[in-house]
Amino acid sequence: MTAPAELKFHLDSPVSWRPEGAGLEVVGWLYPGETALCVDLRARVDGRSYLGLYGLERPDTQQVFGGSVAARRTGFIQRVQVWRGARELALDYHDGTQWREFFRTALDTSALPPGATKPKRLLRAAIVHQTLHYLYRHFHRASWAELCRETDQVLREVLQPTTDVVIGDRFIGHIENPGYWINAGYGKFRITGWIFGVGRHISQLSATTGVLTENRLVYPKDRPDVAAHRPDHANALKSGYYGLVDIRPDTPNPANLKIFAETGDGTRPLAFARRMFLDRRDELSGPVPVYRTALFLKVLAALLRGRLLGRYAFDSWPEAHIEIKRTQDLLAATLGRGEAKKIPTRAGAGTTASRRASAPCSRATPRRSSGPAAR
Repeated sequence: MTAPAELKFHLDSPVSWRPEGAGLEVVGWLYPGETALCVDLRARVDGRSYLGLYGLERPDTQQVFGGSVAARRTGFIQRVQVWRGARELALDYHDGTQWREFFRTALDTSALPPGATKPKRLLRAAIVHQTLHYLYRHFHRASWAELCRETDQVLREVLQPTTDVVIGDRFIGHIENPGYWINAGYGKFRITGWIFGVGRHISQLSATTGVLTENRLVYPKDRPDVAAHRPDHANALKSGYYGLVDIRPDTPNPANLKIFAETGDGTRPLAFARRMFLDRRDELSGPVPVYRTALFLKVLAALLRGRLLGRYAFDSWPEAHIEIKRTQDLLAATLGRGEAKKIPTRAGAGTTASRRASAPCSRATPRRSSGPAAR
């Protein structure tokens, strides 16, 4: 669907739609207005989707559009891959319910090198472990047809290229937990990690999966392990952070986690940006998961089926193989095999019959009472 007339936007770059390299970065801002909403952004090159990064700080648009938070967090970065023969590029924004197109242009790919062919869809080895774990947890008892259908739906989401930021400019750090999948049923998820600035001070960290709201993280915390690893940076000791981040039930999947660093000079540069895939299923419902090697191989076959059909490739098969083995080992170690639970007994305890059977076989001599009834 097309965007409403009141939406305003501007593209800062590129200045030409005749790219000379396959990697193309689109930078600009989009202001949906004070009553409308933009929660995400994507590009489509001949129908192939690329997820962008929306909600960056733009003080210039805030001055023009009235000073609100919505007018300030309008910036976006969108990275795409183009190829010889690609015809057009379109930009969409998500209004909280659906995607709406707001820009479309023709592409001239004649200046691209001959080797700039349409890229294969890539499944990152980094997300294989949690993706396979999700599929096994929820669908290991499903029929082959249902399992393939659910696996194909998951692959449509995880194969979309993303505009992630592993670490922002002049920062050193890492998101430790969670990984790339979160359970969205609780409305919040916990995040931990560490970060410090290189030639810049961090006074506060804030995280969000939206645009207009965010959560302040607990920072700084002592991280002697980071300090031991990076003795060349004195601020590595006070680099730990953690906190809870809100996730709305209507958040588009995958959610766009962004962590901003307040540097004390009035700016809030982006420290991290990571797409988080949402597990919206109730983990307490359905049959109790069990581990069996045959069931794991069935789920694995459903995942690899797309690779065998040429629908995607791994960015690194050796690393993906390691993650597959890690998932199998974890499931085998943490899930039961469906056997009945054994009720433990205390040492030395047993039934009355067993105690009687083990007692010595001798004639008992009755004791004479010394009370009045004996007389």
